[in-house]
Amino acid sequence: MVLVDIVIKGNMDGVEMVSHLKKRNQVPVIFLTSLSDEETLDRVLATEPSGYIVKPFNEHTLVTNIELALYKNKQPSIASTTNQSDAFFIKNKGELIKIEQCNILFFEAYDNYCNLYTDEKKYLITHTLKSVEEKLPKTSFLKVHRSYIINISKIDSIHEGYVFFGRQKVPVSKSYRNILMAQVNLL
Repeated sequence: MVLVDIVIKGNMDGVEMVSHLKKRNQVPVIFLTSLSDEETLDRVLATEPSGYIVKPFNEHTLVTNIELALYKNKQPSIASTTNQSDAFFIKNKGELIKIEQCNILFFEAYDNYCNLYTDEKKYLITHTLKSVEEKLPKTSFLKVHRSYIINISKIDSIHEGYVFFGRQKVPVSKSYRNILMAQVNLL
């Protein structure tokens, strides 16, 4: 992802730089500029940008355009890190917070959002449980109820239709019980 102003220092402007860049690499580009005249817009459109934001702009506008550009270009969301890491970045009050997968206890559906529980804290994230499930490794996380996905390695106990993480309990529906028991090592 490239964020570029049209007016930059050097021999070429941002539009020319993007034109040269796109000959070598098909990377998503968002222009940030105070220019909005027709001639500039025509030059920018020729580079097939993923976005065009006119200054002044706010953080929400920038983040929304970045998310859309990444989605359109099928890049990983800024809400998650690359596969090289076992962590996710979640948005919390305008800040991106790194959450290690090994610290996640479970996810709980909450309308069109999702609660993420760790040992220390609960976070509200702006993704549905279904979209979170698609990003999680199947080897570590398991859906045990239509409203819950758990981290299998963090289970403390299982009793009468519930999985316990310390004092927190998560219901296990009958349709997922056998799948859960197949994942648990029994002696």
